[in-house]
Amino acid sequence: MGKPLTYTIRTSDEVQGVLARITSAIGRGIHRAPVEVSLKHQESKRGSLSNAKFHAMIGDLNKQAVITMPGKRVALSKYDAETCKALLVIWFAKERELNGDPLRRPPRTEIDPMTGERISIRPSTTQWGVKDTSDFIEFLYSLGAASGVNWSEPALREYQDYKEARAA
Repeated sequence: MGKPLTYTIRTSDEVQGVLARITSAIGRGIHRAPVEVSLKHQESKRGSLSNAKFHAMIGDLNKQAVITMPGKRVALSKYDAETCKALLVIWFAKERELNGDPLRRPPRTEIDPMTGERISIRPSTTQWGVKDTSDFIEFLYSLGAASGVNWSEPALREYQDYKEARAA
């Protein structure tokens, strides 16, 4: 078994050249043994700009947001930063699920084998790609706007930089 060949296609202009190389490799390899071909979509990883953006927004939401819905009122300032982020990530995941577009790694619940207690494990934002991170930023912005958050200068600056980078 030979070393797998990997070709990354970034633009449609590269497709024909890569297909020619794959066709040639298959022609050479098929005489020795069956050839397996697979394709994989490579999701872009989020950048540090997105990371800085949503952490600045989470900080503002943590300090100011009061989420209201029938029969419930949740002041995020009652929670430490880690808990606030966990709540926001889980709410985002639930919204995505309700809209028929669940996260690839959604929150899960495990049972502690020692105590029988339910343990909720939130998705890790470090494993998100560009789409999930962008959707999360929009979710945070919408939630903040609906709950009266006055965005701080760092959050506004990061959001403006983020919007400009997305437009480019």
